[in-house]
Parts: sequence; C-alpha cells; structure tokens
Amino acid sequence: MIYNLIAVFIGGGMGSILRYLTSYFFQKSLKELAFPYPTLLVNLLGCFCIGIIIGLIHKQSYIDQRLVLLFVTGFCGGFTTFST
Repeated sequence: MIYNLIAVFIGGGMGSILRYLTSYFFQKSLKELAFPYPTLLVNLLGCFCIGIIIGLIHKQSYIDQRLVLLFVTGFCGGFTTFST
C-alpha cells in the first residue's frame, strides 16, 4: 500500500511541475488573450496521454499496477488538475 502511495505522490509531483511550467511559458506569450489557452492545451494533452497509456496497458499481458498509478493517476492526474 505504501509503495502505491509513493508512486502516486511522485507522479503527481512531476505532473504538477510540468503543468506549472507549461502554463507559465504559455501565459507569458499569450498574456493579451482572455481565453485560458494554456489550460485547454494541458487538458487536451493530458487526455491524450491517458488514452495512449491505457491503450498500451491493454496491449501488454502484464503491467505492474504501480506503473499505472505512477503515470495515469499520478502524472496525468497532477498534470491535468493542478491549479495555477
């Protein structure tokens, strides 16, 4: 159980950092626009990554559950829901 929590913690941290950096760099260049394009971009990328990862998992005969928790729940979850 503790290893599952650590996997989600590490993945969530990496995803949140990438989300912050993406929003930071895009907001600098798109400051004059009222629509939150960085949020749209991050959410579309996150959904795409979740679909790719889940598709790859279903093709493999055995995938460690901790990798699913690390990438889907942790990384993609932190990437798409981190609020800036």
